[in-house]
Amino acid sequence: MSSASGTVGWDHVEIGDIKIQNQAVQLAKSFKGNQFVEGSADGILGLAFGHLNSVDPEPVKTPLENMADLGLLPEHLFTVNLSTDCFFTFGFIDETTRAGRDIKWVDVDSRGGFWEFSTRHARVGNKRLKRSGGRAIADTGSSIILTHPHIVWMIYKQIDGAQYDSKQPGWVYPADAKVPEVAFSVGDDESCMIVINEKNMHHSDLGSGFVFGAIQENPAYEGGGLQFDIFGTPFFRHVYAIFDIKGERFGVIKEGQDEEEEQTVVVRTLVESPVLMDKLTEEPMEEIEDSVDGSIRETYPRRSSTIRSMVPSPIEEEQREFEGLPDVSELPEISGKVGEDAALTTS
Repeated sequence: MSSASGTVGWDHVEIGDIKIQNQAVQLAKSFKGNQFVEGSADGILGLAFGHLNSVDPEPVKTPLENMADLGLLPEHLFTVNLSTDCFFTFGFIDETTRAGRDIKWVDVDSRGGFWEFSTRHARVGNKRLKRSGGRAIADTGSSIILTHPHIVWMIYKQIDGAQYDSKQPGWVYPADAKVPEVAFSVGDDESCMIVINEKNMHHSDLGSGFVFGAIQENPAYEGGGLQFDIFGTPFFRHVYAIFDIKGERFGVIKEGQDEEEEQTVVVRTLVESPVLMDKLTEEPMEEIEDSVDGSIRETYPRRSSTIRSMVPSPIEEEQREFEGLPDVSELPEISGKVGEDAALTTS
């Protein structure tokens, strides 16, 4: 987790051909985390809703709010494309990129200041999961995806040689290992499943033949706090995203949507986890409840105790294999109450 703090000044800000007069700008004096020290970005342009503003003694208008007030946005929206041609647009949808395709819209809950929406379904290999309280925020400032520990465990259980490295901390796996297909829904049903491919599961090289996984656990699910998934860069690599400010909606156009619509049956029956190619039919859907009060109770190995004691850092020691861990199919249901490499960030 990275953060910065300091004083607030005023300056003229230019974003492409948009010019904002007298925009409040934070002049950072202290940093926490490595993002600002090691990252390539010189700063952050926050694109969350204005009531997330933390300036004291009273909030100031964000760049987006000023753009709208000054009439600089023909349409009150912005879009993000981080796939092949990386770009942001403010005030319009790039119709060349849209190419006449339909947009999948979901309502946004902006009360927390984030672009938060429903994500009730997930898939790991041929294992389908239904989440009774699944929520996520779209965050262009995050370079990974953070999700429920149960889902993360199911992913790395299927990757030969995957280990939890307490030195990172996080899940790592051999660079040449087969990775299961992972998908998350945008919305309450499975009509818009965003597949994270093997290339985008690879976050960074750690040396010694290991890579850091791009999907990791959100500790808030176990320790309390804001319990939602965070969909960062690996998610945006697969969509053209539209942030509707006025309508408080989030829209996506899936990468390769045209081809998928023509080959729906093939995709759902043949593209399975490379680790589980002997199974050509989907298993019954398993339900997961997201605990909104930190009261999750599972029996699979714990991230902070069992796994750390069993698995050393692969960077310092030789790889060890897990022994005696339960099969994914034996995992119980989760009980409980229902509930940043980019220079621009939506949180």
